[in-house]
Amino acid sequence: QPGFGDLGGPPATERDALLARTRARVPAGWRLGAAERALDRYGPLFDGSPGAVLVHGDLHHANVLVRPAGPGWALAAVLDWDSAWAGPADADGARAALWDSMPGSPADADDRAAVQQLLWCLEYPDGGARHRADTERLAARLGVPL
Repeated sequence: QPGFGDLGGPPATERDALLARTRARVPAGWRLGAAERALDRYGPLFDGSPGAVLVHGDLHHANVLVRPAGPGWALAAVLDWDSAWAGPADADGARAALWDSMPGSPADADDRAAVQQLLWCLEYPDGGARHRADTERLAARLGVPL
């Protein structure tokens, strides 16, 4: 079973890798405090995954290229792999669901997806009004004080 964590780094459990990644990527202060509180409260959701997969880490519409294929479209390329890591199979889908052009929303995410979405929101200190609203909504939904 592949371990979780940074590519080329030592393998870890999913929860330990997520905590290490959070501490490396989320700015110190209230953001990191909120991220750690979320992982303290919901950490058991990140135990027992079947194994790590290659996770893009920043999957959204601007990093996906498509090409015409028959009557529709096909994936041509995925760009910008500098945030890639060995993570859970559901991580990219959870984060992509935050974007308007992707299915899902913070309101309909399960707890595991909502935690992953909140961690992503907390990584970026100035994401604009929509980003702040998503961060506040996810934190409130999860009962995590900011």
